[in-house]
Amino acid sequence: MAAMIVTFGTLLASIFASNFYLGQSQNAIETHKIIKFRNKEETSPEAIAQKVREAEQRVKDQVEAGK
Repeated sequence: MAAMIVTFGTLLASIFASNFYLGQSQNAIETHKIIKFRNKEETSPEAIAQKVREAEQRVKDQVEAGK
């Protein structure tokens, strides 16, 4: 019986909740995490490999600049 009261209480409270849309945020606490849906061209193995090469080159350039 107690579980049913709690369940219906939270359900009733959620009906009256306002401003529950989070936009592109993952949740209300971690607002810096953004959900982005990518298309197939951005997630192909070739595109990912290219992004990795670019990131590795940036890191290599930063390390060399620090020497």
